[in-house]
Amino acid sequence: MDPVQNSYDSGSEGEAEWEDWNAADEDTSADEVTQCLFSEKTHATPLEAVRYSAEKYGFDLLKLRKDMDLDFYHMLQIINYIRSEVDNNKCILCGEAFPNRELLLEHMTQKEHFKLPDAQKWSDEAYLIPKLESDPLLFGLDEAFNASEEEAQGAGESSEDLTARLRTENQGLHTELQDVRLQMLELQAQMENFGVQPGTEETLKGGRRPSVPPPDRLCLA
Repeated sequence: MDPVQNSYDSGSEGEAEWEDWNAADEDTSADEVTQCLFSEKTHATPLEAVRYSAEKYGFDLLKLRKDMDLDFYHMLQIINYIRSEVDNNKCILCGEAFPNRELLLEHMTQKEHFKLPDAQKWSDEAYLIPKLESDPLLFGLDEAFNASEEEAQGAGESSEDLTARLRTENQGLHTELQDVRLQMLELQAQMENFGVQPGTEETLKGGRRPSVPPPDRLCLA
């Protein structure tokens, strides 16, 4: 077999595999693209969609879940209820209908109706059926919630303990530096006792180089 041809074939196979991997990554990313609960805007991940709704409309799905101690099925019902009402251009709180999405959002903003209504409105079993097919928000919400919790814990630790932690680290570094300085002074003194001047190649009388003591005799800490 022609080695050049074989190399070319291997390269082609490698390129094909690389393209397959890229395609798989793109498919995974595409599966996470999530539509906003209230607008037609899409986001790369469920967490980004949830954060956008919280920042833009003041409707924080993750906070709602935590504050009300809602389980997975409750969240399914809430998400599908909101998607269903918004798709019909109806206010999720008062139920008023509008001719288009723009007027609906204008009403909900002015009236501050980006709020969850009583459970009797959204707890119907019909809302366990996804309003959007393969809605990433339904099945990515747990992951988004966990990611948000981890970030919050990390931020809390940083804000509360950062000064104390840095002070402790600085004290530790200062102690280590002092130890190293003492060890260097001890080493210098012992080397001088053996006839070696610091920073020189000076030898003992008669041209004999001093024998350097083994590490255990240097008495280093």
